[in-house]
Amino acid sequence: MRLISHNPCGDVGKLNERRDRRRARPLTYEEEDRVKQFSPLWLSVLITLLADTGLRVKKEALSLKWFDVSLDSEPACIRIVDSKTAAGVRLAGLTTHCRDVLACWRELFVL
Repeated sequence: MRLISHNPCGDVGKLNERRDRRRARPLTYEEEDRVKQFSPLWLSVLITLLADTGLRVKKEALSLKWFDVSLDSEPACIRIVDSKTAAGVRLAGLTTHCRDVLACWRELFVL
């Protein structure tokens, strides 16, 4: 129908995502403690798990089952079954702190 003779978006440049995207940076221990101070227990455990292992939230961490977590082995580790990368099944090591947090969580909620 040609009601608009000029595209108003024609002069808008494309977004340069590489330039404008904020760079990810790890939390300091103080920042992590502050976030966990105001978080519910389940979120605090998740933050510890993510920060100490580097797991991805949706694909790896939230889909974990207890039979994938080996707290009693030396070293303690988590078996990642469905990963985003081609590595597929792999083991992620646990720090002593993360092992202790997961052990407390298991005692609270697993019979």
